[in-house]
Amino acid sequence: MTAKQGPAFSYHQAVSYDRLRMESYRLDWTVRPGVQKIYPGRLRLELERNIDFPPVSLPAVLGLEQGVPARPLLGPKALSRILFSAYGATAKATQPGGEFFFRTVPSAGALYPAELYLLLDPGRAGECGLEPGLYHYPSPEHGLTLLRPGEFGTGGTAFFLTAIPFRSAWKYRDRAWRYCCLDTGHVAENLLLALRAEGFAARHALVPGASRVEAFLGVDPEREGALLAVGLEDLAALPPAHDPDLASPSRVSPGERRYPKLERIRTGPEETDGSPGAFRTDMGLAPGPWNPLPPAPGGWAGESLGRCLTLRRSKRNFIRAATTRVHLAGLARMMELAPDSPLRVGLLCGGVEDLEDGFYLLDPGAQNLALVKPGDLRAEMARACLDQAWLSQAGLHFLFLADLDELDRQGGAAAYREALVPAGRLGQRIYLGAAGAGLGCCGVGAFYDEECRELLGLNHSSRLLYLVAAGPVKK
Repeated sequence: MTAKQGPAFSYHQAVSYDRLRMESYRLDWTVRPGVQKIYPGRLRLELERNIDFPPVSLPAVLGLEQGVPARPLLGPKALSRILFSAYGATAKATQPGGEFFFRTVPSAGALYPAELYLLLDPGRAGECGLEPGLYHYPSPEHGLTLLRPGEFGTGGTAFFLTAIPFRSAWKYRDRAWRYCCLDTGHVAENLLLALRAEGFAARHALVPGASRVEAFLGVDPEREGALLAVGLEDLAALPPAHDPDLASPSRVSPGERRYPKLERIRTGPEETDGSPGAFRTDMGLAPGPWNPLPPAPGGWAGESLGRCLTLRRSKRNFIRAATTRVHLAGLARMMELAPDSPLRVGLLCGGVEDLEDGFYLLDPGAQNLALVKPGDLRAEMARACLDQAWLSQAGLHFLFLADLDELDRQGGAAAYREALVPAGRLGQRIYLGAAGAGLGCCGVGAFYDEECRELLGLNHSSRLLYLVAAGPVKK
C-alpha cells in the first residue's frame, strides 16, 4: 500500500490547510448544531452535586507518585465524581441565544462532538443505588438519562464514548474528523484519570467493532459513531437495541449535511498491507544524542486532580518569561506512550531554563530529549499555525507527530483514529498539568500542514497532528 493510496494519507492531505488555497466560507448560523443531546420523555436522574474530590494529586493519579487508594466499590458519590471529571460543566456564560457551559475538557470551536454513555451491570448499579441498564450523561445537567433499563448479560460495567461529526463539521467541514478524534481523546483521558483516582484499574481499548457498540447504544450510525469503550470489567456480547426512538437524538440540527471525505475516513474499514508489527519510522529526522531531561529540584508540586479539572481553561495570554526546568520536567513526565504507539512526541522550546532553544524529540519512557534542530522556532511555528502570533510567546510547544504511510500500513482509517485519539489524551494531560502548575495552555489543531512539515524537517509522509502550547501567562 502506498501513501497516496492509503486512507489516512489521502484524507489528511485532502483536508490540509494551505495558505495559498484556503477556501473562504460563511457559517450558516441557522443550522448551528446543538451541543447537548436530549432524549425527550426518558427518565432523568440527578447525580450528587456536591463534588467532593478525593485529595489525590495529579502526579499520583498518573502513577508518578504514591497515594492512590483502592476503592473496589462504585458508590453514588464516586460515580458522580467520575462523570463530572470526564465531561462535567465547570462554568457558564450568557451568550446570544442562551447559556454556554464550559466543560472539564477543551473542544475545537467549543462544539463538543463527544457523547458519554454508561452501562451499569446489576452489581455496580446496586452499589450506586440505581437501576441496572444503559444511561446517557447530559453534561450541563450533571445527571443520567435512562435509555435501556434491564440486564443485558454483558458481564460488566463500562463507559462508551461516541462522536457526532456534524457538530464539528458545521464549522470545520471535512477536516472535522481530526477534531472529533482529538476532542474524544480529551474526554477519554479525563475519564481514565478519574477512574484511577477512585482506585479502579479500568480496561480500555479503541472500539474494534464500532457498529456493535452503536447498535447497543441505539444511536443513528450515520450521524454518531462509537470511538472508545472503557470497562471496569471485561464485557461479553452487547445486544442491539430495538428502539427506534433512541436514534433520533443523534440528529443535532435540522440542516445537517454530509461531508464525503469525513464520512470515508470515519466509516472506512481497517486496511493493512499484510505486514503488521511495530510502527517503523524515524519520520526523516536525525536527532542528536539523547540526554536526560533537565533536573527538577523540589519535584513537581502539582495540584489535586479535582483542582486541575476545575481550573482547566484554554489560555493564550502567554508572556515571554522563562519556563522553569521544573515545569518542563513536570509536563514531560506526564507523556506516556505504549511501545507500539504510532505517535511521536516533539517539543519546541524557547527560553526554557538550562536548555538550548530548539526542536527536540522526547522519549517518554526514558525521559530523554534529543535535539533535532537548534534555534528558536516558535515564531515560525506561530506563522504556520494560521498566523496566531500568541503562540510565539509560549515557552513550550508539545508536538504530536505520526507517519501517515505507517498508519496506512498498519490499519488505514482505524490506525489514523488510533493516532489522533491518544494525541488528544496526551494533550489533555498537558492542560491539566499546566492548570495545576499555574501555567497557561492552549491546544491547536488548525495549521498549514505542509508548512509545519517543512519547518520541522519531516519526511514526505509524516505530519503534525496536534500542537499543545504551555508556559507562563499574564496573571
